[in-house]
Amino acid sequence: MPKVEALPVDFSIRATALTGGTEAVQYLTGKTGEESHEESLPHEETNIYVPEVSPTSIDELGFSYEEADAPSSVEKALPETYVEPSTDISEPEYALPQEEPSFTPKPKTKLAFSLPTFPKFRLPDIKVNKLSWLYLLVLPLLLGLGYILYLFTGQAIISIAFNPQKITGQYIISIAESSVSATPTLLATKKTVSGSAKEQIPTTGDATVGDKASGTITIANKSTAPIVIKAGSTILSENSKYAYTITDAITVASKSADVGIVQGAYGIVSGVKVNAAKIGADYNLPKNSNFSVDNYSKNTIIAVADADFSGGTSRAVRAVSKADQDKLLLLATEKIKTQIQASTQSQTPGLKSLALSEFAFTKKTFDKDIGEEATVLNLDLEGSVDTLVYSEDNLYQLIAVQLAPQIPAGSEIFPGNTAIILEEPVKKDGYYEAKVNVETSLFPKIDEEKLKAAIGGKSVTGIRPYFSTIQGFSQLRIKIAPKIPVFTNFLPLKNIKFELVED
Repeated sequence: MPKVEALPVDFSIRATALTGGTEAVQYLTGKTGEESHEESLPHEETNIYVPEVSPTSIDELGFSYEEADAPSSVEKALPETYVEPSTDISEPEYALPQEEPSFTPKPKTKLAFSLPTFPKFRLPDIKVNKLSWLYLLVLPLLLGLGYILYLFTGQAIISIAFNPQKITGQYIISIAESSVSATPTLLATKKTVSGSAKEQIPTTGDATVGDKASGTITIANKSTAPIVIKAGSTILSENSKYAYTITDAITVASKSADVGIVQGAYGIVSGVKVNAAKIGADYNLPKNSNFSVDNYSKNTIIAVADADFSGGTSRAVRAVSKADQDKLLLLATEKIKTQIQASTQSQTPGLKSLALSEFAFTKKTFDKDIGEEATVLNLDLEGSVDTLVYSEDNLYQLIAVQLAPQIPAGSEIFPGNTAIILEEPVKKDGYYEAKVNVETSLFPKIDEEKLKAAIGGKSVTGIRPYFSTIQGFSQLRIKIAPKIPVFTNFLPLKNIKFELVED
């Protein structure tokens, strides 16, 4: 749009005066301003361009207009101070006298330019307030600072999973308090240690328990001499299937003393108490059952039941078996050995003990015997054993030297991944000799500082090629803290740790 400017008041007065003067001259001379102007300026000197064809739009004249939304609010204009008009009717300072001749100023030469037209562009109407602009400026700044802080303070743990190569070996070593020539020697100290344990296990055996039958008998002596029967003497049933014992010693007179219980005169003792040798209802024999007495022939002495035997019962129950006792003894013994190892390590950390002999029991007490009814079995055990106390680190170093020829370049072994088993030592002249069985895993060597420099700040999905050359490599497991969306797609720059794990 053209620029409109308010002209000062004195300029308007002067313009009015000049216009009036010009018209007065034209009236007196009879000439118009256009004619004199055309005459005063030669045709070739004019720089005014008069188009032959009238323009159809303001675009052709170099102007353009733009539609805009009305403002949401319009500031109210300040009230103007009213100035009392001047009453001075004197002639204005710039008014021309009536007698002055008319004068038409010669226009200055001007260059005219016609600006090219351009297509109209209109930006989308986005209504935002000052706070929204503040967010748009501050949010990217905060994100950038947060990412930089994450790169320098974040922590990453990279677990390198691989399939290790296993190596095994068996070696013979000497165990002594000083080095033994010509053989690898493990230095150790002989020591006698003791321990105790109280253990309990459930029983697994079966048994039949119950009560024994009892009764009374009458014994008749058919011989001509008295017979003395001791307490505990045995009587057998007629079919010799059931045995009983006589509780009290008795003397049976000869056959001439009394009238017998069968035809003829025999010595007789009635009411003799007997008990069954075993439990069970089968021993409840009826009245008048016949028995043989001890080792005597029935032609010499005979016994008859005075009444029905009674009281014999039986039932199947859980009981202590020999396997239960053996198992409990082994369990308690191993517990004492473990106590000895723990005691050795607590008193001297890093040391272990190797038993030289069988465990010597000084106390071994089961609360139930074999076959006795019980649901649990208890054992109170005490004992001691002679041991050799040695350093675990010394043993590992000794074995590592033996394994060295089997370890290829670029690989290494670690104590935590090496299983070493010492067999029971054999006593020699002044020292002990033992076999050692070893199994370990080969771990690849990695340059951690070089890897950190190579992968720091990189995407977690693009670092696998840096590890693919590791022997046996299978996969990576990455843990990053703190967990921040998008940020954790990249590794920190410095705080990166590596660990090798068997897959």
